Amino acid sequence: GTAKIFLKGLTLAQGREIINQRLSTAYTFRPDQFAVTIVTARTILVNIFGEVKITGGFNISALNSALNALAAAGGPTGIGSVRTIQHIRGSVKKNIDLYAFMSDPTVQYKYDLQQNDILYVPVANMLATIEGAVKRPMTYEMLPSESLVDLIKYAGNLTTNVLPDFVQIQRIINGEERLFEWNLADVMSGKLKVSLQNGDVVRIKESNKPMDQYVDIDGSVFYGGRYDLASNGTLQTLLANAKPMPRAKTDLVFVERMRKDETTELLSVPFPSNTNEQFKLFPRDKVHIQDLSAFRDVTTISVSGNVRNPFERSFALNDHITIKQALEWANGLKPSSFPVAYIFRHNPFKPAEIKYIQVDLNNSDNVLLQAGDQLKVYDNNTYTNIGEVRIYGAVKTPNGYTYDPTMSLQDLLVNSGGFSVGAAYNRIEVFRTEISPVEQVKMKLITVQVDSTYRLVSPLDFKLQPYDQVVVRMTPEFSLNRTIEVTGQVKYPGVYLLESKQTFLSDIVEKSGGLLDSADPEGSWLFRTYHKRGGITMSIRKAMENKGNAKFDPILFEGDVVNINRRENTVIIRQTGTMMSQYSINPENNGIKTVVFQGRKSARWYINHFAGGFDKEANKNSLTVTMPNDQMFATKKILFFRKYPTVRTGSVISLQMKPPKPVKIEENKKMDWQSFWATTLSATTALISILVLSRNL
Repeated sequence: GTAKIFLKGLTLAQGREIINQRLSTAYTFRPDQFAVTIVTARTILVNIFGEVKITGGFNISALNSALNALAAAGGPTGIGSVRTIQHIRGSVKKNIDLYAFMSDPTVQYKYDLQQNDILYVPVANMLATIEGAVKRPMTYEMLPSESLVDLIKYAGNLTTNVLPDFVQIQRIINGEERLFEWNLADVMSGKLKVSLQNGDVVRIKESNKPMDQYVDIDGSVFYGGRYDLASNGTLQTLLANAKPMPRAKTDLVFVERMRKDETTELLSVPFPSNTNEQFKLFPRDKVHIQDLSAFRDVTTISVSGNVRNPFERSFALNDHITIKQALEWANGLKPSSFPVAYIFRHNPFKPAEIKYIQVDLNNSDNVLLQAGDQLKVYDNNTYTNIGEVRIYGAVKTPNGYTYDPTMSLQDLLVNSGGFSVGAAYNRIEVFRTEISPVEQVKMKLITVQVDSTYRLVSPLDFKLQPYDQVVVRMTPEFSLNRTIEVTGQVKYPGVYLLESKQTFLSDIVEKSGGLLDSADPEGSWLFRTYHKRGGITMSIRKAMENKGNAKFDPILFEGDVVNINRRENTVIIRQTGTMMSQYSINPENNGIKTVVFQGRKSARWYINHFAGGFDKEANKNSLTVTMPNDQMFATKKILFFRKYPTVRTGSVISLQMKPPKPVKIEENKKMDWQSFWATTLSATTALISILVLSRNL
């Protein structure tokens, strides 16, 4: 049979060693060819007590360490120790220090667990807090044998900006807080050992002293910036490192020096090459080397206008160039240049003073331009009245053309792309400007007719003149894409062509085969896209009864949409101002109630029969009936009586509530009923008299 290897009670490492020894007696293998794996680990009971968040017995895998078990118990409480956790196995006790795990995570393998092991977390005995220039400032648990150096190590050690000469401990002695201070450098070197007590607060200060052992240099140097004062204690040394530029001003150097009260003192120092005296620099001195370019007197010479490459360049006040050189620099004159140019000469000492010097470009090569001059070369076309001919209207490319005596009207029409569709060949209008040096300018209109090849038909002797404005008109009543659309309850809905600009709605309804029996002649609408008009209220019935009458039969525009709605045999009543909410079976229908049309009765009749009547606060004068085509009928009031609008099929009945009455604070006064009735009777009599007179007129 197969030999058995018993591993009960052994650790995984011990079991791996025994298996390795037994198998090596019969086999030869390398260490990487041998592996022991636990497929299913047994469960053990571990008891955890003390200052943990959950105490009691825990069934966990035997492969877990004591640290895993503590995590399963929620970890130590706020007062629980993390340095003196006891691992009890029978009569054997081990101490678990979690700080050791922080320094070396491999120590967790020393805390393996067995059946019925006990973990006990006592109360932490000594806590110390560290603040200031450490990487992890917080409260740490310390052991009696540990010192301040150990606390700093647990806090991640010191930061780079620590003050090395100072460390302070705040400690309670006999109920009184005291401060103790030591040299931090001595503590860290081991020269001085500082013990800790429970409740100590350690403060390590940061160095907030700004850097001041430096000097600055800027200006005309190659390597400006900040330098160490110890290595650049004199102006000569600093300049040797910063290396002045060739254009540096080498007579004086300016040094800005900060006084103790933070005010600035400006020192003017001879340049080091001009003296053998060593100028000593102080902390935070700023040295400025000036540039000669800042002291030069310069202005510009420019050439502009009809040259190939206009330019503007800086010149010293006493520098000159010739006009020939300037024009060469501008890549020469353009062919259309005017032979006479002008120099605009500015006086640099009196900027408001300008001289205008005329020069002949054909005989001025050696004329000198001085700093501040502007040479302007003009275009010869500016001084010739060539004129222009422009064409507008029904042509494909309206444009302007330079006048030429050889250009005919046919040439102008061809160059503009020819006529657009719908252009009137017999209606070309030419607006001619007649200019006289002694008389008032006159405008003359000439009407020209051409044939299909743009040749003159009349007048045959017409010729273009400078400044003519040619306008090609469109044929009267011409328009493309004049269509409208008919939708809804007609026999043949679709798109129809408007044959003229006086096409009425009734004409299109007849072309579409007329209304279907299901059509609603009152509740249809017209939508107009022209100028974004939108919906237009109208009545198909009145349009058909009054054909050609623009008051009732609308004239249609291109893009109109005529929609013939289907007759809806219902009436809608809005809840506001009615008793519907108290008597309606379904009050949640968005505040409206739809009923079957009962005939052409008044809106009041519908409210009384289907909405429970009027609310006592309803404004009955606001009652309106809105047709499906958005036509509205309002309540009319005659004397003390109201005439409510008649309801038609598809109508919407709505009204509003009375506005709240303003609250007035007045003294109680008795009503003068006699005066009230006298005033009322007088007003009524006057109103009746007006009505009688109006009927007799």
